[in-house]
Order: sequence, then structure tokens, then C-alpha cells
Amino acid sequence: MISEAFASGCKIVNPGAMLDGKSLYDAMVQENVNKTAGVPTIYGLLLQHISSTKSPAPPSLKTVLIGGSACPPSMIQAFDNLGVNAQHAVSQSQHLTYH
Repeated sequence: MISEAFASGCKIVNPGAMLDGKSLYDAMVQENVNKTAGVPTIYGLLLQHISSTKSPAPPSLKTVLIGGSACPPSMIQAFDNLGVNAQHAVSQSQHLTYH
């Protein structure tokens, strides 16, 4: 996935050790992130920050890919309410194989 992103000219943004909602939000805004992939726990922190600060979604964020564990439907709805397309991609019982 990472090599495909580089090959297509995408910039990869790594939030580093700070995975709290505010740090994620700030990084997304500063780096103009438009697509992101991660686990529900991380997006829960992001949504909590957005809700508690009454902030809009990061302006450039268009798509959120959620995987790694079960995603609550309320999380998909929360992103939808912010105008962000959220997709649940993989659950714990599914596996990806690259050839």
C-alpha cells in the first residue's frame, strides 16, 4: 500500500508518537490530509476531539478508511455528519493477501 502511494505521487504523513485526537487533528490540518487509514480507536480519539472543541472536520479530509477491528456504525455516521466519506474495510476475521 505504501509503495503504491509513493508511486502515484502521494505524500505519506506519519503522526509519530502523538496519537491523541488533538495531535491527529493538527497533523491532518497542517499536512492537508485528504485520505487516511487506521483503526477505530484512533478515529474515536479524533472524533472526540472534534466534538469537544466543536471543530469542523479537517478541511481537506475527504475519505477515512477504517479497519483492523470492528467499526461501530455510529463512527461511520459521525464522519458522514462531518461530510467525510468513511468506509469500514476489514474486520478481525478477515485477512488481506498481497501477491
